[in-house]
Amino acid sequence: MVITSLGLLAAIAFLISGIPLAWAVFKTPKLVGFSRVGWAALTVGLTSVTSQLFMLHAPPIILGAQVFNVLVVYFVTIQTFRKGE
Repeated sequence: MVITSLGLLAAIAFLISGIPLAWAVFKTPKLVGFSRVGWAALTVGLTSVTSQLFMLHAPPIILGAQVFNVLVVYFVTIQTFRKGE
């Protein structure tokens, strides 16, 4: 029961922390001096760290974080090449 509740809290925290970063990557070309590629790297790094922190409590978060990382890198790469940034 404790592991399940910790996993649920980890999932909620992961989603809440990922939403603003994903918004910054996809909606804002340059924010605080970072390009899309910079925001993508920051997002991937933070989601990787978050997933490592919750590895023992919520293994499904690891898979979710890795899928999110792959999608962010894929879409940002496509957007970057389209816009020539």
